[in-house]
Amino acid sequence: MNEVIINDFLEMLSIKISKKLIEQSSIADSHYFTKTENRYMNKTETCKYVNVSNNTLNKWIQNGFPEIVCGGITRYSKDEIDLWMKQHLKK
Repeated sequence: MNEVIINDFLEMLSIKISKKLIEQSSIADSHYFTKTENRYMNKTETCKYVNVSNNTLNKWIQNGFPEIVCGGITRYSKDEIDLWMKQHLKK
């Protein structure tokens, strides 16, 4: 009788662990794709990303805000923006 209870418990535990691993794997995958899917943004997206107006972003660009220009198209890298913002933290 105790063996049946233990086996049932182990099976239930195994199912819960499997579900949790699948859930964690899905979360990790979604973070990976979110991070890499939209690495580069246009100016409107960048303003939303850093929560500033277009005019403020223009001033920041004059002060070295990172931008990528290729073939007349300007894009902004989330990674470079994050680094730039960290470098401009007031201490």
